[in-house]
Order: sequence, then structure tokens, then C-alpha cells
Amino acid sequence: MSSRIALVIVLYAAGCVAESDEVAVSSMVRDSAGVAIVSSVRPQWLGSTAAWTVQREAIVSIGGGNDNEYGHLIWQVTGAAVTANGAVLVLSGGRTAPRLYLFSRDGTLIRAIGGAGDGPGEFREPLHLQFRRGDTIAVWERFFGRVTSFDTAGTVVGIRHIDFSEVVRAIGAPGEKDVAVPLDDGSFIARIPLDQELPAVPTRGQWLRTPVRYSIMRVDYSTHSLGEFDDMMVGYAPGETARPVVPLFGVRSAIAAGDFNERLKIYVSTGDRNEVRQFDSTGRLAAILRLESPPPSVTDRERKLALERIGLFNNMDETAIRRREQMLETFPEQSHHPPMRSLLLDRLGYLWALEKNDGLWETVWHVFDPTGAWLGRVHIPLFRVYEIGPDYVIGSARDSLLVESVRVHALLRGVGKTAILSGNRAAPRGN
Repeated sequence: MSSRIALVIVLYAAGCVAESDEVAVSSMVRDSAGVAIVSSVRPQWLGSTAAWTVQREAIVSIGGGNDNEYGHLIWQVTGAAVTANGAVLVLSGGRTAPRLYLFSRDGTLIRAIGGAGDGPGEFREPLHLQFRRGDTIAVWERFFGRVTSFDTAGTVVGIRHIDFSEVVRAIGAPGEKDVAVPLDDGSFIARIPLDQELPAVPTRGQWLRTPVRYSIMRVDYSTHSLGEFDDMMVGYAPGETARPVVPLFGVRSAIAAGDFNERLKIYVSTGDRNEVRQFDSTGRLAAILRLESPPPSVTDRERKLALERIGLFNNMDETAIRRREQMLETFPEQSHHPPMRSLLLDRLGYLWALEKNDGLWETVWHVFDPTGAWLGRVHIPLFRVYEIGPDYVIGSARDSLLVESVRVHALLRGVGKTAILSGNRAAPRGN
């Protein structure tokens, strides 16, 4: 990194005082290339009544083991969103039986839309559910398939076929590339796994990183590359010849993007650095958001819960779980949670970065304001979060038997704020 120019700009959060009576501070400098480096030592909410919270009791809960009416509809959820009038969208059924459901504000089913197939309004391996500005619902299919647009009544208003030959021409040879983030104007960010030459006999017990490249692709197929990043962490255990294993707490690159005030902001993390890189609409590095405090240590309880979760998801018995545990013991132990391994942009332009999962029942997120300053942590009682609005969070929850439900929880942005499940604007996305 080029040498930094002088003058440190200190960002104070008014009224935010740390437990040590020191003022909560984030500092920002710019290097000689004009890249802003925002470094946060402690959260600005520490010791303040300004901290945000997510209420544990859901406003809306759809599906789940005790829901006999809609429980059969909610499984392998691909995405969920809240419309401008408070209705709840759920894309459920995975690859085999995908269907888009529209529920009212109180969780009553209004209509089922589409299904598996190639006809108008049907889906073939849906990947993203997007609620766009102008009350348009878009479903993006895998491997640059169709993009089907609906109005809020469920009527098909447009079908777009992405020209795969143009995609290949713009970003390289065919392969397992896909849409990482759909953008509000119909353009998208492509995820392009890169070929990696592994040794003929991989070193056993050593973690490796697979490389990935992200590129902005406009509707006219012009592109801007964001560069290359380390993606999934994999390794080979002693006695294993072909199938790689992944760490107990997965390490991977994450990306989120959204348009705010006609400005596209793109954020990328790598899962092994306590920082996020911000890019503009031309692919230029604009800022680096950095936390100076280390990620939380992994506890024995968290290791046990993670193993139990793997066993449940893969229907493993105790012998298979113990074998997985022994396999992982041949690798360097993960002493800390992987930092920033999932990113989301909320509808007001705040960045949320996953700090850790707590088993199947809760996720803990860092929140950064639009300047890049670290505000603090928010606990969300959801296993997976799909969207964060002005006053709500929507995502998936699972019970101890992995039965899935979609829930909307109230987000209180400070003391005295009320949750009204109000309208929203742009549709930022992330993973």
C-alpha cells in the first residue's frame, strides 16, 4: 500500500463513551492513491444507549414444525424479502420444486407463483430473489439463466435471457461462473472461480485457498473487474485422496453491493482478514474498512455445536461425526472465528458483516455506517439473514430438528425507535 498522507480525521460518535471512559473512535486516512482507510479500534455504541437491537419475538413467522398450515411450503428457502407495503416474499423448494410465495403482513398466504419448469413464470434452479425499486420482483436463475420479473400481484412483466456467449466473451472461458449479486438496474456482479493447479499429491493437513475473481457486468455486457480474491478454504486429510474437506468454521470470500444516492458501492471480504474492501462502479478500490480488534475466539461449546450442526445437515451418526472430528484434528486448529465471512447492505446503506454463528439459533453481526466507521454488534435470532430493512430483518430460522421457517423480526435503530415494517427503497444484496 502506498504511503499515507498526513492528517488523521477522527470520527466521534456523539455521546458514545466506552467502559474505560475513553471516547469511542474510528480514524480515517487516505493513501497517496486516494484510498480511504477507516480503522476502528472499538465500537462507537459501546456504553451508549444508541445501540441497535433486534427483538427476539418475531413479527411474522411462516412455516416451522408447529405450523400445520404452511409448514410444508417452507423448505430449502433460496431467498426472502419484504415488499413496500409490508407483504412477505419467500422463494422456497430449492432446485426440485421452486415456487415463489406471497404472504400478507400477518403471514397469511395470498398466492403461490410459478413452479419448476421452462414456461413463463416458472423457474429452473432459482438463485436470487430480488425486490427492486418500483415494486418489481425478480427471480434470477443459476448459471446465467433467465431473469423473470413479476409485479406484486404475481403477474409476469418481463423475461430476460442473459446471453451466455457474451458473458464468456467478456469475462473468459466457460466454467462454473455465476451471478454473485444482482443489481437494481439489471446489471450484476459475476463470480468467476479461477483454475488452480493443485499439486499431484496435495500436502496433507494443510489448508489451501481457491481463487475467485469478481467483475461488474452491465446490461450491454461491458465489464469492470474488481480483481482476484482468496475464496473457499479447503484441505486434504491423511488417507483422503480426492475429496477435499472444509474447516469447521468455513472461510470464504463474501460480497455485497447496492445503489445509494445514485452511487454504486461494492464490498468484498476474504474471510481471513478483519477488513472489508469497498469498490466504486468502475471497479476502483475506494476504501478499506478495518477492525483493529481480533475476531472472537472459538470456544469448546461452539466447536461442539458446529459438529452437531454438520451431523444434522448431513444425516450423520455418531461414528461419522467422530470420524469428521478426527479428520479435522489433522489440520491447524481454528482458534478464532473467520472474520467478515458474510456481508449484507441494508436499505439505508449500512454494511453488516457476520462476526459468528451461534449454533443454529443466532448470528452476530458487525455494523458499519456509510462512512465506514464501526458502530457495534447486533445479535439476530436467525440462522440465515436475507434482507435488512429500515426497521426489520427477514431470514430463516431452524429448530433442533432442522425444520425451517421464515421470520421477520423488528429492528430497533436506537432507543425510542419503533418498528412499523415500513416501506423500503433500493434493493441492496449480499452473501
